[in-house]
Amino acid sequence: MAYVFGHLMLLCSVLASATDVLTNNYDNARTGANLSELRLNLANVGLRSFGRMFSYAVDGPSLSQPLVATRVELPDGARRDLVIVTTASNSVYAFDAEAGGDGPIWRNTLVELPDGAAAEPIGIYSTPVIDRGRNAVYVVAGLRQGDRVKYILQALNLGDGRVHASVLIEGAQRIGDAAIKFEPTATRIAVQRAALAIAKGKIVVAFGGDFFEGWVFAFDQGDLKRSPGVYCTTCVSRVKALSKVDFMDSNCILLGPGGGIWQSGRGPVVDEHGLVYFFTGNKQHVIKKGCMIPPNDNACSQCKTEGGCLCKGIGNSGVCRGPDVCQTNVSESREIFDTNEAMIQLDPSKGLKLTGWFRPANWNIAGADGLEINDLDLGGSGPLMIPGAHRLIGGGKQGLMYVLDTQRSTGACVPSSTQTCIANDAIQSFQVAPPPPRPNQYYRHILGGPVIWSRSPEKGGAVAYVWR
Repeated sequence: MAYVFGHLMLLCSVLASATDVLTNNYDNARTGANLSELRLNLANVGLRSFGRMFSYAVDGPSLSQPLVATRVELPDGARRDLVIVTTASNSVYAFDAEAGGDGPIWRNTLVELPDGAAAEPIGIYSTPVIDRGRNAVYVVAGLRQGDRVKYILQALNLGDGRVHASVLIEGAQRIGDAAIKFEPTATRIAVQRAALAIAKGKIVVAFGGDFFEGWVFAFDQGDLKRSPGVYCTTCVSRVKALSKVDFMDSNCILLGPGGGIWQSGRGPVVDEHGLVYFFTGNKQHVIKKGCMIPPNDNACSQCKTEGGCLCKGIGNSGVCRGPDVCQTNVSESREIFDTNEAMIQLDPSKGLKLTGWFRPANWNIAGADGLEINDLDLGGSGPLMIPGAHRLIGGGKQGLMYVLDTQRSTGACVPSSTQTCIANDAIQSFQVAPPPPRPNQYYRHILGGPVIWSRSPEKGGAVAYVWR
């Protein structure tokens, strides 16, 4: 049995009015800052006056950030401040945020598909999002039926937990004549880890996975059953791999396309125009021992023999990287291309159209600093937008922090594999987590992501903090 601890509060003074926390990291910029706090200071935060007040039991690990909704009207007409908590057992709880008690005000365990069929819960991994105007909390739960894994997006009544609406998450990315479907299974595992977001009336849901691609969906809040906007980060590799090797050939391919959206649970940044921003992970194209590696010569795969080279296995894993890991695959129309190891800017109001992107220059180089060859996902954490500016900051597994300009290029600009439609280069990049000492080869990661304390220039200016 797991426990959720109550908010840390002053024990010896009157509590200030509570503050809504309706989304991951407090706001759509993902600043991680509560600028409404007026009471806590160096004088009243101490061992004797500040600490745990109470705890609640829940039915499994809680992998998401608790959210807070103040003065929620309950069915009996009373108004309470609620803490919303989810678990890996597919349960959603609403607890009293201030008083403590024996149990939840309400609880809903999501174990049915939208058609009423029962399924095995596999967990709620992401932080939900709350819309006070609709009196709803939106949550994504994973379910398994046999070898099929399915995800449902549900809108729950904030006051009593009843299901307002429920929809199975499904869709496809069209690439020429092919339609690549979102079809997770028990072996091609999709993981809905990044927090949910609301962007101009759209619920934004993102996926990473193992042996899987990165996917983003945008559902209409007014009608969840309406076909969502869909974006896939590496689906073009399923159709037009430059190596001519099928990413889905289970006889010879150990890992699929990749480019997942993880962000250590952080949600997408949503700007004032409703555009959303994600960091993506590395691509995967791992060939099994005994299979042929296509001819190529790049940082991930060196094979100059006509007809290919036999994979003899490298290291303890006994597999070989395929050449597509360090290449960008592009559709014949050139409108769709791989966006692994990148910051992507999407427009939910236009079906999640790609409007801009950035990729570090060292994404496909050889050596210890190559992102792809060393599994150094940019998407190990997520971005933060500096309030009042068109600047994103963030970093990933390499421990390098980037400052990016998100303003679009002047005039009409269509993103392509060579045209980013925003600044091609980072405004700044600097190391915050050092490389490991020899003989270790793996960097110290940025996983938690940055937070920012906005202050006026007169008070010293804004300060950003990051774990390393």
